[in-house]
Amino acid sequence: MIFIKLFLLKLTQSPVFIIVVKEGSILKKKGRVNNGFVQDCKEIMKANGITDCIIYGVAKSQRNTFIKAWGSVSKDALQQMRNVWQFYR
Repeated sequence: MIFIKLFLLKLTQSPVFIIVVKEGSILKKKGRVNNGFVQDCKEIMKANGITDCIIYGVAKSQRNTFIKAWGSVSKDALQQMRNVWQFYR
């Protein structure tokens, strides 16, 4: 199921980066993304009980990347990831 979502994501949104999380572990990381951001996301996911999701960034402009997620990510957890992203962009 995750690979179908990845395929659709690549077709429709042209993500700048993709982080795939399965059973609490990061399976795949594509694109340029800071390791500090990945570690902070892992902590946010652990604190919020998120085990399976896809986190990705979509370029809004040349300098702005908008963080989105598929899966069991609450609005609060996604906002925490967006706040953390500001330190690493």
